[in-house]
Amino acid sequence: MTTPLWQQSAAKLAAQVRAGSTTPEAAVESGWDGPGATWEADVHAVVHADREARHAAAASAERGGPL
Repeated sequence: MTTPLWQQSAAKLAAQVRAGSTTPEAAVESGWDGPGATWEADVHAVVHADREARHAAAASAERGGPL
């Protein structure tokens, strides 16, 4: 069974993005679809709760740059 993206270490996730086996968009949505939406009600730490805004931000991320 594959570990969900949101449960992987930042180093492993960054390596997967650099290798092209996942995208920044998939990483962002995994975190939101996993625990993010539930936690946000308590912590109020999410910059974009809007899926389209998250996708646009992740899509504009520099490929190969810092995660």
